[in-house]
Amino acid sequence: MNDSEQFSNDAYVGTYERPTPPPGCPSFGPPVRGALDWDDNVNPAEDLKYDLADHDKFAPCLGVPNRYDEPFCASEDPDLDFEARGHGTVVVSTACLHSLPRSYPADVANEFDSAADVAIHLRQPLDARRPDFDLATDALAALVSFNGNDPVLFQHDRKLVRLDGDHLVELTPIQLRHLLAQAARWYVGEGSDRRASDPPPKVAQVLLSLGDYPGIPKVDRVVTAPVLLADGSITTRPGYYAGARVYYAPAPELDGLEIPNDVAEDDVRAALQLLREELLGDFIFASDADEANALAALLAFFAREEIDGPTPLHLIDAPTRGSGKGLLADCIAIPAMGREAPSRRWSNSEEERRKTLLGILREGAPVVKWDNVTGRIDSPALNMALTEPIYSDRILRTHDTPELPVRCVWLMTANNADVVGDLTRRIVPIRIDPKSDRPHRRTGPKPGTQWRHPLLRSWVCEHRADLVRAALVLVRNWEQRGKPLASTRRMGSYESYEATVGGILESVGMRGFLDNLERVDAEDEVSQLGAILGSWHEAYGDEPKTARELIEDGAVFSPDGDAGWNARSLGVWIGRHRDNEAGGLRLVKEPRRSAADAWRVVPTLPPS
Repeated sequence: MNDSEQFSNDAYVGTYERPTPPPGCPSFGPPVRGALDWDDNVNPAEDLKYDLADHDKFAPCLGVPNRYDEPFCASEDPDLDFEARGHGTVVVSTACLHSLPRSYPADVANEFDSAADVAIHLRQPLDARRPDFDLATDALAALVSFNGNDPVLFQHDRKLVRLDGDHLVELTPIQLRHLLAQAARWYVGEGSDRRASDPPPKVAQVLLSLGDYPGIPKVDRVVTAPVLLADGSITTRPGYYAGARVYYAPAPELDGLEIPNDVAEDDVRAALQLLREELLGDFIFASDADEANALAALLAFFAREEIDGPTPLHLIDAPTRGSGKGLLADCIAIPAMGREAPSRRWSNSEEERRKTLLGILREGAPVVKWDNVTGRIDSPALNMALTEPIYSDRILRTHDTPELPVRCVWLMTANNADVVGDLTRRIVPIRIDPKSDRPHRRTGPKPGTQWRHPLLRSWVCEHRADLVRAALVLVRNWEQRGKPLASTRRMGSYESYEATVGGILESVGMRGFLDNLERVDAEDEVSQLGAILGSWHEAYGDEPKTARELIEDGAVFSPDGDAGWNARSLGVWIGRHRDNEAGGLRLVKEPRRSAADAWRVVPTLPPS
């Protein structure tokens, strides 16, 4: 064949120029008769000679859609049809076209009635009458091919899921059948009796029950704003990032947002000023530490992939209603999500809290918020979710035990939060105190001042792009400086969170991060226990006492005073603190002298 030759037959019209193969590639063969219907005279489905059942062998020949303008290596399989483009510079196989049916370049699509026509004719044919389990294997292969390099179908928690805004939704059987109908050409009958068919319902059921889907990408997190990845890059390109298992679906207001690779000092100062003065400036924080912790909650979202481990609960509390707790939570969530984080109901039932947590983590929510929580705040399920990278719990009344990655940022608001138990060491306190008995009637942050932004939520939404850029400038500045870690280590179980977020804040000269943990320590159960044991020992010394004797004596140092306590409930509380130490004292159990247990408080032996 000459280097340039004109072809004209009933199936192909075009000029073919033999390209020079790249090093290591086999020679490209000439086009064969009946490849594709370039002149629209013949049905493309009839012209297609390539056996699509073998397409998986050749699908890797084209990596991404924009490589249609480059030669590629392909197998020297005699059954592989090559098509020569009219440009005479590119050879594209039907296998490559089939592997990316939703990504045809415009000039290829123009050769046909529409790109959709090409996709329809190049889909893998599947006989809907085949046995369901056998057919499911080929159906999964068709889904993998259809998903291509710009996936819309993912795995999460051993389920097939799709994107719905910034969260994940498990596919229903009907939705999966709809995708299967797009991924393959389903038919029944043979020869002249062949006709189109819908995917069998049983095939969808089989696929949904597999629990593992080779070739379907796994996703842990969906974001609508750019975030920093562990390799130092920022998600500026919309789509799936396989290494981080993150999908970036940018909101329209972030179109064209540019994050500089090298940030100058002026950029950093301007970004910090925007976040501290414009975003947070109308809130009256109880201390510098509370302000730093509020900014940390925002930065944790954008640096989440750098945090190798869990993140704590950012607890926003105030002395009274109307102080702005919910507004502050929204000012943290809107730059990250583009909207307010949904307010979750904090149930008094641990069973309900377990169900809520499973639902939150299954949908991959980027920011989780419980609003206006009242009463004692404690939850074994939340304690586990706050400290484990993978949360697992049995779905009630089933045998299903999902394993869910925890990649969200946690927020909670409350008035004078009463946090007890293990949760006390899992929170980052953010307290605002407007020092007013009617804070909702204020006309500014302080008497005699005016609000910077009277409609702050609206302002945050309108300036989301500026706020996102500012947060990422701070994160980029930290990355540019070599990712220095925070100089303090105060939160066990959250070492990576503290080192990363604290490092970002320290790199811009902002101090105070986590300096208010002592306030939480003073309010936690250990401190309360120390006060109770001190009063007990002062009243009775080493004398053994039963719970009933304490109640009859009217012991005012029992938990919560005498409100609602009886001998049984106090005995349960004492038993739960057996051998606990606090304030230099230890609660010990006496050898049983009667049916009731007796207890003593003794000084802790000094270390030898």
